[in-house]
Amino acid sequence: MEPLSRALRVALWDVRRLARKKSTILVIILFILPFITALALKRMSGPHPQDPDLWAGMLGVDLSWSGVGAPLAGQALNLFSWWWLIVAIYAGDILASDMGDGTARLVLSRPVSREEYLAGKTLSMLAVLTVFSLVGAYTVYASAWLIAGHQSHPLGPLLASLVLVLGSLPMVLIGALLGILTRKILPSVVVLAAVYIVAGIIISVLALAILVQAGEGSLIALSLKLHSLIPLDSGKTLASLAYTRVARGSTVLPPIMGSVSYGIEIGGKTVRITPEPLNLDRLLGLNLAGTLAWTLALALLTWIIMRKKDI
Repeated sequence: MEPLSRALRVALWDVRRLARKKSTILVIILFILPFITALALKRMSGPHPQDPDLWAGMLGVDLSWSGVGAPLAGQALNLFSWWWLIVAIYAGDILASDMGDGTARLVLSRPVSREEYLAGKTLSMLAVLTVFSLVGAYTVYASAWLIAGHQSHPLGPLLASLVLVLGSLPMVLIGALLGILTRKILPSVVVLAAVYIVAGIIISVLALAILVQAGEGSLIALSLKLHSLIPLDSGKTLASLAYTRVARGSTVLPPIMGSVSYGIEIGGKTVRITPEPLNLDRLLGLNLAGTLAWTLALALLTWIIMRKKDI
């Protein structure tokens, strides 16, 4: 129990440090913006049509959502839309500042092992991200209630938020790894953000390449499968899959497709995009397995480098 107690003490100390970061102001602004959006919409356009699932559309966690239209400003400004940036800002600092200013050396001079220190820092990051995701999700939930009346599934934001944080573990661990290697916050944040962006580009290009080779297929279903190979999208895919599976069942058809297939020209070849239903059980299993594999691999790599690196 003593190692756990020391790791928790490190976590509590680090939570206070993270709460004092100037970037916390940015997160607070993101909390407030959905309310501002909701109030502005009610003032300008009057009552919005009743839509009990508007909150899920605004957060983007319901893969079957086909409501009358989530306010675009609400989708652009809610916390889940910018989650990857929040994770990059905070995870990029999980170890970088401590390694750079000598704090890590000071902490490890006490009866705290490197493993306990690393565990404590990771726990503090998960605690802060959990608070952010919960407050952000329920802010959007309340804003949707203000816009479109009674909202369904009050525990939906809780489920989506917790899965979002767990799905962010690979990015958090990459942030820790970068902090050990660079010892500087800005390079760690920039590289971490670049990893996210490049991973998204790789998924998009790979999905298109596979479709061109096959001649037809569902771009949405294929992209969701590929996220299991590169699950560095800050948990958004996992959050959407988990909520949709619980709220809608094991199979859904993305509303953007309806029941229509169509052809597009890619590199001089016609590719037919088909409305394939999403098998949520399979997609959720693939993405959970991928996230777990990346988390374990990155945790092992970070632990090895942390043990060998001169603090």
